[in-house]
Amino acid sequence: MRFVDAISEHVEGRRARGSTAEYGELYLRDLAGFLARRFGVRRLAAVRSDHLDAYAVSLVARRATAGPRIGCAFAVSTRANMTAVVRVFFRDMERCGHIVADPAAGLPSPKIRPTLPRTILTTGEVRRILDACGGDSLGVRDRAVLELLYGS
Repeated sequence: MRFVDAISEHVEGRRARGSTAEYGELYLRDLAGFLARRFGVRRLAAVRSDHLDAYAVSLVARRATAGPRIGCAFAVSTRANMTAVVRVFFRDMERCGHIVADPAAGLPSPKIRPTLPRTILTTGEVRRILDACGGDSLGVRDRAVLELLYGS
């Protein structure tokens, strides 16, 4: 089966199940182009894990060519989404019997570092929360827990 035909089948199947697959389709077509240009791979069964590893490495060096981040490196979250789409695609292709083994089974995902919340409470908001705890034993406990969490 041609790789581009497998992508179309996969995307149509996802849409039939209620998924909005626009980004997934773009990511998979990007992968298909990469495989064709770099390795001459045009058939689904010819894709190997080392091809996908090379694709994942190439994502680190690539730059956005559209949208508000033109010229910027792909964000870690974008690379993680792209590799997730690739893993789901090949898992589905194996499940449907289009390939014998999943070449993306060991494809690592970029690690997304946790970020701090963007919204920080004002002093007044913190006081209102702490004052709402009350003066009984449970309120004192709740206030202590909140102060501990807020201070760390």
